[in-house]
Amino acid sequence: MARDCKVEWRVNPVGIDSDRPRFRWCLDTGQDAGPVRQKAFRIRMIGDVGSGQADQIVSDSGWVRSSECRWRPASALPLRSHSRYGWELAIRVEHGAETPSVQAGHFVTGLMQPMHWNARWIGAEPEGNILGKAVEWRRPIQDSDRMPLLRGQFEEAAPVQAAFLSVIGLGQYTLAINGQGLNDDQLRPAWSHYADSLYYDTFDVSNFLRPGLTVISAMLGDGFFNVEGVKDRYTKFMGSYGRPRLLLQLRMIFADGRERLFCTDDSWSCAAGPVIFSSIYGGEDHDARLEPLGWRETAIPPAAFHPVSLLPPPGGRLFASPLPPMAVMGRLENPKITALPGGALLADFGLNFAGRPHVMLDRLGAGEKLVMKPAELLGVDGHIDQASATGASEPGYKGIAFAYTGSGTAGALEWTPRFTYTGFRYLEMEGVERKNIRALRGDVLHLAAERSGRFACSDEGLVHIHQLIEQAFLSNFASVLTDCPHREKLGWLEQVYLNAPTAFFNRDCAALYEKIGRDMRDAQRDNGMVPSVAPEFVEFVRRDGSDTDFRDSPEWGCAIVLAPWAAYRFYGDTMVLAENFDAMQRYAAYLEGRAVDGLVDFGLGDWFDIGPSKPGKAQLTTRAFTGTATLFAVLATMARIGALLDRPADAALYRRKAAAVKDRINAQFLDPARGIYDRGSQTAQAMALALGIAEPRQQHKVLARLIEDIKQRNYHVSAGDVGFYYLVEALTQTGGADILYAMLKKTDAPSYGAQIAQGATALTEAWDAARHASQNHFMLGHAEAWLFGGLGGIRMDFTRKDAPILIAPQPVVGVEWTDVSLTSVLGDVRCAWRQADGEISIEASVPTGAQADLILPTSPSTHLASSRSMRLGSGRHHFTVPLAIASANASNLT
Repeated sequence: MARDCKVEWRVNPVGIDSDRPRFRWCLDTGQDAGPVRQKAFRIRMIGDVGSGQADQIVSDSGWVRSSECRWRPASALPLRSHSRYGWELAIRVEHGAETPSVQAGHFVTGLMQPMHWNARWIGAEPEGNILGKAVEWRRPIQDSDRMPLLRGQFEEAAPVQAAFLSVIGLGQYTLAINGQGLNDDQLRPAWSHYADSLYYDTFDVSNFLRPGLTVISAMLGDGFFNVEGVKDRYTKFMGSYGRPRLLLQLRMIFADGRERLFCTDDSWSCAAGPVIFSSIYGGEDHDARLEPLGWRETAIPPAAFHPVSLLPPPGGRLFASPLPPMAVMGRLENPKITALPGGALLADFGLNFAGRPHVMLDRLGAGEKLVMKPAELLGVDGHIDQASATGASEPGYKGIAFAYTGSGTAGALEWTPRFTYTGFRYLEMEGVERKNIRALRGDVLHLAAERSGRFACSDEGLVHIHQLIEQAFLSNFASVLTDCPHREKLGWLEQVYLNAPTAFFNRDCAALYEKIGRDMRDAQRDNGMVPSVAPEFVEFVRRDGSDTDFRDSPEWGCAIVLAPWAAYRFYGDTMVLAENFDAMQRYAAYLEGRAVDGLVDFGLGDWFDIGPSKPGKAQLTTRAFTGTATLFAVLATMARIGALLDRPADAALYRRKAAAVKDRINAQFLDPARGIYDRGSQTAQAMALALGIAEPRQQHKVLARLIEDIKQRNYHVSAGDVGFYYLVEALTQTGGADILYAMLKKTDAPSYGAQIAQGATALTEAWDAARHASQNHFMLGHAEAWLFGGLGGIRMDFTRKDAPILIAPQPVVGVEWTDVSLTSVLGDVRCAWRQADGEISIEASVPTGAQADLILPTSPSTHLASSRSMRLGSGRHHFTVPLAIASANASNLT
């Protein structure tokens, strides 16, 4: 009856620290069972190993009358640290029998309270001078330090019944027990503003421990914790929270009831390791001659080891990581390898991806050095060009490399960087002959979250656009949503809400968006300002300390309100709103305080729009319009959030404030006779429509002016990073599917098609795929919202309480069929339609226990709301619509 049973968004999670964990499940009676609705449920938690209540009922919800397939205890549960618990689920359905209680899953706790940590922070050397806050304009230093190796050991004669280990290594770490790696193909821990929040990982290591000697070993890399500037290597900025360090705590439970803790402390030993350069930006260098033989597993540490230093905590509070790790999620095997003049080799993986090379060589002599230089593009000379990955003004190698120096050990060797990654398609290799390369592959890294949506379509051009966007999304799908996987790797916040549909339709992002909420709260300044990047690893300030527009822009900072709101609408959990509400209020007050005569006029505006000058700050739309429209969006959304959180006074206050800002916008920016906002740009017209700024009596004029501009540009886009989202949303809302389709079919710049025509395999930063800009950039991926939610017809919106699922396909002439599916929090949703023989046939699948509203494309109206609508229960449904009526939208918009 139940499937996809999750605790804190994960199946059988290891490492949660909430004493009121959230439980969620989906009903499953089969697609042909007909409409089924849950009437009530009961959850019982059963103590397991380590809990002190083995096989006992820890918590019993009793029968809860609800159709919602989720539950959170009203009060804290008595959960012990480093313990396993099971949970059972029983369900009653309407007009059906009660299901027997079944084992739904289990979970393991992390460290439930800060006081439960007995471990000490350790490192290879005492804390020295810390570089401090990061800025872009510091000068590079000469040399880098070798990364530390850390190891501890203990003896235990008895076999363990269970063992749980929590660990955080800063900036990144790999961990092994008796030489067996726990996370060799992963990049851990999750990134954060380390002075405020620290995310530790928890492992069930019961099967890693054996009676006798146990050696636990760790290798550390710098990551974002310690970003140094090294001569001839690329870095976006310099800044440090301190030297690399480790915190680890292991709880062992034995069959006789005995327990034992093993923690990092001054009994551990350390040594300088073989990683001689570690940079989240510039790559990684490894000298195999410097790695102590057997250091991860021998009883006596090699002579190079010495006692560790106890280090102070970095300052942040420790949290159990809510995320799956960033891991190797794909492998690009057998790249095409060609020889270059001068002896270098060039590998082409055929895809621009985020990851790192993995090489196997037959031999590499002592002191011989393999250097691998990644790049997105090639220069005219056939060598790699890293300008797009570094922002350099001249082509060529610009300081991103992976280097391995051989030890001379007999036999084949295998190596991949451990603590970094980058975005690339090509790899230039120096210091090795082709005959000595046994194997070469590209390891694709991104967050190991479940796939959520699938898009298929008869139009190959639209499929290519989807693939282009998905590839850029996955390349930036880390523990933050980065802008690009090389030059910056920063969590620019505008894409977090503007591209929320793109993220949600491709992977499960519920936990990530809750974590991003904390990132934004950590970054928020005392005056309420939310900087444009979170975590704020680098402050974009002038030399006098004042903020630049890149640090403080309303279209970026408003993510503190609009990103949690987007997550709630898609996933239906109000916690993401409640946790951020205070920060939202502070930002709303800050933005109101920045208004002059009711207008917000600062920041970047519609970044990278297409105007007469080189793309950058807004050209076609005034900052005052986008800034003030953003203030309206913030206040109007706050009113809706206040109502959801049962804060009626706040809701009423923000409604009044939003109405006043709306009036101010219409008074200042609207030419009512012509229906033009601001300068009449695509961005201004679309924002007025999508945000509800335009009054109903003006909407037709405003829409007509928007379409007129698009047609005057021969269906090319002129909106930028901010405006294109609103353009897609406005046309989706108003029946402009044929207009969007015509725009997506363009193959000359500016367009997605122009990028594909130039050979792009991931979405580029600039509409025209300009070589100086990033070739793997997430920010312009807004079309995905229409491919899934418009053309494909699936939308999720939990503000529609009774039927959060909306199925409303928008067929267009030129597309024969689409087939779109989504694994939602309610279950699997599918919408497939096909045009043939003068009809459109539509198949819709609604998950068991859920309801959906179906809007058939049977009206020539430009508004979806006036089309034929009906409520669907769970199961499969089939409808047929006359083709002539379904395509009437096209004639209505010409």
